[in-house]
Amino acid sequence: MKMIMRWGLLLLLCTAFLTGCTNNGRLDEGNIACVIELEDVPEEFTTLREDMREKLEIEVHLWNQVKDRSYAINLSRENGFRQEAMLNPGIYQVRYVSVMPSFLHFKVQARENALEVGTDKSNDLSLYVTDPQALARDIQWMEPSEEILLQDRFSRMVQWKGELIAIRDIRNYVEFTYEQPVPPYQQAIIGNGEDKIGIVVMNETDQPLPASECVIQSVTFNSVNAVLPGGVMVGTSFLDVVHKEKGSYGTPQSMTGSILYGVGLDQTGAVYLDPESGDKITVKCSSNGKEIVQITYSFAAFE
Repeated sequence: MKMIMRWGLLLLLCTAFLTGCTNNGRLDEGNIACVIELEDVPEEFTTLREDMREKLEIEVHLWNQVKDRSYAINLSRENGFRQEAMLNPGIYQVRYVSVMPSFLHFKVQARENALEVGTDKSNDLSLYVTDPQALARDIQWMEPSEEILLQDRFSRMVQWKGELIAIRDIRNYVEFTYEQPVPPYQQAIIGNGEDKIGIVVMNETDQPLPASECVIQSVTFNSVNAVLPGGVMVGTSFLDVVHKEKGSYGTPQSMTGSILYGVGLDQTGAVYLDPESGDKITVKCSSNGKEIVQITYSFAAFE
């Protein structure tokens, strides 16, 4: 009897799981034509680097409460940032709009909170870039300057928001908030979510210190605001950096994460060491093994 009850419970759980998986609606399930599109597609999209233009995608997720179904709409260069759908009458709430890849900073929003589908409706949903000026500025920052292209990879320099600076001076350009003092001989990890950047600082004294007075041990870049020597940045093709012959940094000294490159088990990282300074650059790629998603510059522990 207990065995039957267990199998019954298992069957119930499996049914619930499978039912949950079937809550995704289709864009061709109805008979009313609808249009979801990005209005005034920014000219700056055409100035993005080719590899980023190919990856650029706007995802719109709608939800019909009555049917309890979700609908995913993908706008890209391939469809001219315009998607047609055939839906049944009803109200489709805009759950969220996101931009992929995530390391691109600009945001897109819908003009309305819902798409109302009906024979007497306009049956369209318009999206817009919330800050076109910021988009143009960010794309300009992504362009490597001649100065950063000529820098040695271990020069400790970075092009940050279009300006060539010393990596260790990053606190002069980014605000990092860390309220509590750092204990003696301890580290603190501090991040800035807006700029998608993080630092690790070290208190090298025997007294508690404010984080702002501690020594920066490493800086981690997670966005396109930073361009490293050779034009390496988040979004760059991983193989364009680590390839033995064609890569801008060449063969790494070691690897981190999954030993199986690009299998999606973990972020694979390439580690480059400078024998003279002891500095280290760690370049991590996405789970699909295609592009760089994070770059960390670590200073030698002892100088």
